[in-house]
Amino acid sequence: MRLNLLIALAGAALFSFGCQTAKVTNTARSAQEQLLCTRAVDLALGKVVFPQVSNRKVYIDNKLLNSVDKEYVQGALCRKIAMSGAMMIKNQKDADIIIEVFSGCVGTDYNSWLIGLPESGLPIPLAGTVNIPEIALYKRERQSGTGKIGLIMLDNKTHKSMLSVPLLYGESYYNRFMILFVPFTTSNTYN
Repeated sequence: MRLNLLIALAGAALFSFGCQTAKVTNTARSAQEQLLCTRAVDLALGKVVFPQVSNRKVYIDNKLLNSVDKEYVQGALCRKIAMSGAMMIKNQKDADIIIEVFSGCVGTDYNSWLIGLPESGLPIPLAGTVNIPEIALYKRERQSGTGKIGLIMLDNKTHKSMLSVPLLYGESYYNRFMILFVPFTTSNTYN
């Protein structure tokens, strides 16, 4: 009986040593979360072209845009339209074309999956609790970013639609894997 207890204590002590990574960020959101959101917006806006705006005066109306990343969505759209040959203007009255932009979603999700033993504590009488680190034979952590952007392009004089665009979706991902204690990642946030 004493031998079993000693073996159990030795095993617990062996597995109690490990390392833990804490999530630390000096901003309201982590850099990874911001990259996931902005990449999703880029992928969504990458699905549309604007040949109608070449050499035309364009005003972007963002009053319907409500997102934490509002400035990025508007900036990315401005950049795309300017690169299509438009002249960006600040006054709606002087515009040839008005583009209204709105977002249904700009955000992130997280999920994880583990085959192995999760981190836990082993109570030891008269000694307290010994922390047992996670032992992952296979583990996947997935963070994804989703962007859903809507655009309405109107002729400023007639207020008729100039472009029929379905809602634009973009999805970014950052996956972390651990297979038999070997870590690796896949991501589309840096493309």
